[in-house]
Amino acid sequence: MGKKRGVFVWVDEEVWASFKQFVLAKYGKLHAALGSELSEAIRRYLEEAESKHTKNCSGKIQSEVDAIKAEILRHVKPGGLVPKRMLENIVRRVSRVVSKRSVDDRIEALVAEGFLQRDWITSPRGNVFKVVGYEKE
Repeated sequence: MGKKRGVFVWVDEEVWASFKQFVLAKYGKLHAALGSELSEAIRRYLEEAESKHTKNCSGKIQSEVDAIKAEILRHVKPGGLVPKRMLENIVRRVSRVVSKRSVDDRIEALVAEGFLQRDWITSPRGNVFKVVGYEKE
């Protein structure tokens, strides 16, 4: 844990009473334990909320990946090279996203899947990709 900070918030009386009772039962005291337990509860809530957000986002991205792959293959054959700028334009057109982060997330999903590989020899900065394409099954 980092530096401590005092806060004042309004919470539901029943929720607060239940939380205090929980802490008292667990530690046998409220002093010091209440703050650390509240910090832990907030941390866990944020982890869970972030995990759900990430799952929702990745599910949405996954639904667009096949359309992005098809569009890439319309322009570049498997084994061919494609500059990142071209990928960004394809992702923007197919997914209708504009933010750099959203575009990069979709490109990284294609890399993670093995559909694209960075060509570090052609571009040491990783701005050129090799289209691996679909695996034969």
